[in-house]
Amino acid sequence: MSEKTEQIKKNVVSALERHFDFWGIDKETGLLSKYKIKDKSLRFAGYPHVGDNYADQNVRVVIVGADLGSDELRNENNGFGSYHTFETKKEKLPSLFEKCYFHMAGTYATVIYLLRKRFPKLFSALYDDQASMNDGITALRAIKRLYGVPTEELKGSFAMTNLHKFVTEGREPKAGAENRRWLDSKEEYEFLKDELLALEPTIVVFQELKSGDYLDNTQIEDLKKTLKGCTIVKLRHPSSREKGGYQLYKDIVMKIEDAFMQNC
Repeated sequence: MSEKTEQIKKNVVSALERHFDFWGIDKETGLLSKYKIKDKSLRFAGYPHVGDNYADQNVRVVIVGADLGSDELRNENNGFGSYHTFETKKEKLPSLFEKCYFHMAGTYATVIYLLRKRFPKLFSALYDDQASMNDGITALRAIKRLYGVPTEELKGSFAMTNLHKFVTEGREPKAGAENRRWLDSKEEYEFLKDELLALEPTIVVFQELKSGDYLDNTQIEDLKKTLKGCTIVKLRHPSSREKGGYQLYKDIVMKIEDAFMQNC
């Protein structure tokens, strides 16, 4: 791991820990003392995934998912549960062909498109068949084209976090909008903004589901100014079960290119 990436991780820790007092986040368990949902305790989801080579990219991509979904480390910390460190987040993130479900297939396809100059072989294998792109091939189906192409470095090339930072303690199912509701929209926005500032991205991709709370246009414009020239892309969430699935051309390429055009 480069010194640049190590420094960015340190900056992320400092940026997020500045908000711990406001939320009453226990540094050992991640549990919040000031907020609950229907008398259920909440846990800070933890630190983002920061790839080992993230800071060395000319194009630094941060993917912002919706919420963690489940309390992934609920059985850690001697049974008291805990929150993600950089190491546990890296371990939980599946590689390209390991449990590459809808969400991660769409995520990796997005990263490959944005980092196509860095990974030309992956890009060519995934996106060069224009005919099938126009036929509406889905990201999940298209990922199969990458068998035999080296993919090890992809996981270490980008960063990934969540818009909503808190998960219900002990929660197991991933589905549902239980944790996609603002507790304090202003403070949660500042939480995310400080994290993104520390990550120093050139592109931020928001993956949005139909249900839940998201940033409004004023906050998006503020992010653009704060991140100084960073391109903001809003995509449909790859886990969407809408008819036709999550398509390479319609849901990734067209939306990304539209965002870059608007940024000019």
